[in-house]
Amino acid sequence: MPLSGLPGVYVLSFFTGNFRFINGNTSSIKINICCHFNKANLIDRYSAYYDPAPLHKAMKRGLPLLSAVQSMNR
Repeated sequence: MPLSGLPGVYVLSFFTGNFRFINGNTSSIKINICCHFNKANLIDRYSAYYDPAPLHKAMKRGLPLLSAVQSMNR
C-alpha cells in the first residue's frame, strides 16, 4: 500500500492525546501518525495529522493556553 509512492513498510498509529489547561480543564484530540521504513528498517519519513477542533473550541471558551501534555494513551 504505497501511501507516498515509496515501496516499503508503512505503520499507521491512531491515539488520543489528553491535555490539561492551566486552569485545570482538560481536552483531548485524536492523533494519526504514518511512518515509512526504508530498506535498513529505519524511519525515513513520517506524517502526523490531528483534528484541532476540540482545542479550538476550548480556546473559544476563553481558556488559557495549554500548560503541558497531561498524558498520552498508548
